[in-house]
Amino acid sequence: MKIPREIRTYCKKCRTHTQQAVKRIHKGKRRTMSIGQRRFDRRKKGYTSKIGEKVDPVKQSKKQVVLLECRECGKKKERKYPRSRKNIEIGE
Repeated sequence: MKIPREIRTYCKKCRTHTQQAVKRIHKGKRRTMSIGQRRFDRRKKGYTSKIGEKVDPVKQSKKQVVLLECRECGKKKERKYPRSRKNIEIGE
């Protein structure tokens, strides 16, 4: 799926249509000390839990998410695109 580098779309802060830069969103680094991660690691350790054995079905594709940044005010928002097997290409 090809998307241009700039899209003209509505900005809530400016309350008009403005030019917005398009960027890809990358997954952030996991926080190893968060309570959910510590709980997951504790359950996964050893032979006491079924969490390590569970196999999730593989999805064919994911919904693609891009970040739109307003050129005038700098407000950022996310936009989801429908499922596609090809990755998003941000071009001209």
